[in-house]
Amino acid sequence: MKYAIALGGADEYKTSGIPHCWLVGPNGKIVFEGHPSGISEAVIEENLRGVRLKPSFDDLPEAFGKARMAFEKDDWAKGLKELEKLEKDEANAQAATAAKEKVLGFGKESLASAVAKGEGGDYTSAMKALDKLADDWKGCEIGDEAKKQRDGWKKDKTVKLELDAEELLLKAAELEKAGQKPAAAAVLKKVCEGKKYEGTKARARAEERLKALGG
Repeated sequence: MKYAIALGGADEYKTSGIPHCWLVGPNGKIVFEGHPSGISEAVIEENLRGVRLKPSFDDLPEAFGKARMAFEKDDWAKGLKELEKLEKDEANAQAATAAKEKVLGFGKESLASAVAKGEGGDYTSAMKALDKLADDWKGCEIGDEAKKQRDGWKKDKTVKLELDAEELLLKAAELEKAGQKPAAAAVLKKVCEGKKYEGTKARARAEERLKALGG
């Protein structure tokens, strides 16, 4: 091999040999690490389903420059307003409407994905996604729906329990990463024992992780 090779890595990306790969899921978490031959197509397909790629607007005319810049900065509300202006221009109306439909479709998919994360038990990631949607789409229907969903969850006692438990799971993961497995197990036991988190989806994940630690 005639190219540079780095040894060691940093944080959770550490290796002592090659080939070595990491698969990072749509939520930014590592879902597989090890020899490339060990990863299954099923794992890849499962995580690809959660990918939401931003739509491309490279093919739009020069007149769409302001809208394109807004979308590149994730300012979808501002970009939509620019498209609505262009819809009034006969020369650009058709392209503006098509771009608007593409943008709204992406927004609705992103909102549905955030809600699905929460319903699947990952309220921490879901709330972060809703926060971003409410900000990026402020003043639009999608932003209003994201805010409504987020605020509704904040008032829900069941969701609050899930969020509290997930915070403990994250703390345990950080301790485990730092090599403090007994301390990580102690934190996980707070979720697994007693009635407070009984019936939560986070508790099921905590029990699975505690079992892996031998607790």
